[in-house]
Formats: sequence, structure tokens, C-alpha cells
Amino acid sequence: MHRLTRISRTLGPALLFCLLGACAYVRPVETPIPTQAYGDTDTAERIFVLLPGLHDDLDSFERRGFLAVARDNWSGQKRAAFVTVDAHYGYYREHSIDRRLKNEVLAVFAGRPVTGVGVSLGGLGVLVTARRYPDLFDRLVLIAPFIGWPDQIERFKQYPGAEPRNAFEAEIFALWRWMEDGADGLPITVLYGEDDEFGAGYADLASLAPAVSFRAGPGGHDWKSWNRLWAGWLGEQVATTVGSSAALSPPR
Repeated sequence: MHRLTRISRTLGPALLFCLLGACAYVRPVETPIPTQAYGDTDTAERIFVLLPGLHDDLDSFERRGFLAVARDNWSGQKRAAFVTVDAHYGYYREHSIDRRLKNEVLAVFAGRPVTGVGVSLGGLGVLVTARRYPDLFDRLVLIAPFIGWPDQIERFKQYPGAEPRNAFEAEIFALWRWMEDGADGLPITVLYGEDDEFGAGYADLASLAPAVSFRAGPGGHDWKSWNRLWAGWLGEQVATTVGSSAALSPPR
């Protein structure tokens, strides 16, 4: 069993994140939660809302090339705007990520096509929000999401009626049951690298939640792999959807 997995079961997620370095300095939460728009959100026919990983920030999607991949692969599609959200660990620690995302980011886009995109820890934030407010999204793309440790998923699979051992397990068990029950009909795609440390857990979840599309590709738990997976998914949308071409604008 992975050493961090054993530690997580004993200490719970908050102390585990401290061991991983997230608590050396926990950034203060802000109101409203900071966002950055790429493209015209007023006229866009689709909004992508992007949540970063544990050690990332508002600008990581641009700095790491994720948005450049979108620019290169979204040609021929309907006008889109991409909104990055500075959803750092502080919002998870205070258990407000779902409420803050709903009230301060998503509410303005109500009734419009919104794709929730999360990488690593951001995938957890997107899922938690979508489970509570499924009508705010019309699909989710989760790239190497942190949605529990593999041994927790294996335990859940073997003992469906198992009681959660802490508040974190209670949350992720609820997420898994929601996905198992069809996620309120919300289309969910999970993309991950074949060498990702969470890969075994994704494979187990795939057997429990047939309505969720799990797709593996080359790579591990890193931006290079995530960009490749993202490019592949966007390419599929280009191949199957006819729309108007529009380049992304610089940040406003």
C-alpha cells in the first residue's frame, strides 16, 4: 500500500495536505474568489470554467500551456470563453468551494452551456459543486482528478455499504454514489495518464459508474500529460461538432 495512502486514512485530508506542503503557507481566501476571463463571456456560446490543482494558481492554465492547447484545438467551434478560477486549497479547507463557486462564478452564467473543467484537486472541486448544483453545468471534464485514494475506492467497491471513517470519506463516498447513480444525467468525462498514481482507483470507479466516461492515455500526473489529454478531448469535440470559428482574446 502506498505510504501516503496509509497516512491519509489515519490523519484525514487536512493534515495530509500539510504533509504534502500545502500548509506551509495557506493563501487567504478572497471575496469574490478571483477569476480571469479569456474570451468574451458576454457573447460566448460556451463557457469553460477551469479549476486548478493543489500547487497551482489563477494563471497556471495560461503559464502551463493549457489555454494554448485550447486555442490550437478549438478552431471551427462555436465561440467560447475560458474562465480560470483561483480555487486554491484555502477554499477546500474552509469547506466553501462549492458555495463560493456557485455564488461568485457560476451564477452569472445560469442557463448557458457551461463545461466544468478541473485538474487534480480542481477535479474534486468541480465534482463537489456539480453534485450539489448539477443544473449549473451541462458537462464536466475532469483531468486526473483527486477523488480519493485507490485503497478507499477499492474498499468502497468491495463493501458498498461501508461506513465512512472520517468527514473526507463521507464526502467522497457521496460523490461516488452520485456518479454510480448516474450523476443526475450530467455527462462526465475523466481523463488520466496510464502512469498516474491514482490510475488504479480510476479503473475501479469505471466499473462502478458506467455512465461516466473514463479514458486513459500516455503519461502521469503532470501538466504535460494533462495538456495532451485535453488536446485529445478538444479534438474529439471539433470532429463531432459544427460551429463558428473564433480565436480566444487576451485576458481582459
